Amino acid sequence: MTRKLLFALIAILCSASAAKADTDISAIDNILYMKPITITAGTTGTLSINMKNSADVQSIGLYFYLPEGMAVPDDEGDLLINLSTARTRLNRHSLSSNYLPNLKEYRVGILQLTGKAFTGNDGEVFTIDVSVPKDMLPGDYVFKMTNQEFSNIDGILMNKGVFEGTITVTKADGVTEISSDAINGDGDIYNVGGMKVQCLQNGLNIVRQADGKTIKIAR
Repeated sequence: MTRKLLFALIAILCSASAAKADTDISAIDNILYMKPITITAGTTGTLSINMKNSADVQSIGLYFYLPEGMAVPDDEGDLLINLSTARTRLNRHSLSSNYLPNLKEYRVGILQLTGKAFTGNDGEVFTIDVSVPKDMLPGDYVFKMTNQEFSNIDGILMNKGVFEGTITVTKADGVTEISSDAINGDGDIYNVGGMKVQCLQNGLNIVRQADGKTIKIAR
């Protein structure tokens, strides 16, 4: 069997995935939740954070946690977390956010400016840009929100539960997943730092084949 045909026939053998853990919100009132999303490794996706509420809500507070390796990019120091216009006008609310690296915790607050509540009872209230590294293995990863707090003119409505949603990562363009048997003795392997190694490493590998062609392999 030729090497070219062998590469074409090798199945994907490894992917790091977490079990889907979407919280069932059907019987929960006053909760923030995320719609499931698929992001290609090496790119940035936008999470849609929605609020399902029965009471009027004017202000929101919460913490959220991303899977290891993912991050929220920043624009001149400001995290790319933005108030949505789906349920409010921008002159009614103000969004603030910060990141606590020691806790790997993001905090978000949305404060009312005019005393008016969010419109409707379900829908998007803000978005989060999330970058996924190119060497992140394909699979399902858990996004978590805690300490959800909602306030209105009658006081504070707190949801002390935890919302967990799914971020599905697909492999980066140009990354091939194959068995290490497919390259043993027929090609040089380098890690992402350019150092030659003896066998495939966890993460992204660069393989220079005998014919001079270079391919990328995720493991």
